[in-house]
Amino acid sequence: VSVFFNNKITQFIGKISYSIYLVHTLILTIMTYLIADLGLDRVSFFASLLGSTLVLTIAASTVLHYAIEQPFIRLGAKLVSKQQQERVIESKP
Repeated sequence: VSVFFNNKITQFIGKISYSIYLVHTLILTIMTYLIADLGLDRVSFFASLLGSTLVLTIAASTVLHYAIEQPFIRLGAKLVSKQQQERVIESKP
């Protein structure tokens, strides 16, 4: 079990997991409609859907994580730190 969780790929997926949660349904829905128009047999349809959704979800989640999620996490940490510093200053006589 520790080999699985200490794997860099597993750790990366864990890092972007919230972004995956946010985008996977949208990408799955869009890809379902796009691939359905190709007229593929059932197995090819599901294989194409799985592969494209997996790749696009990880790509979009990575971009979302680094471009939006991380900057806002840093901003939140700065705001909390500033607020805590102001409380310390206010509490001093």
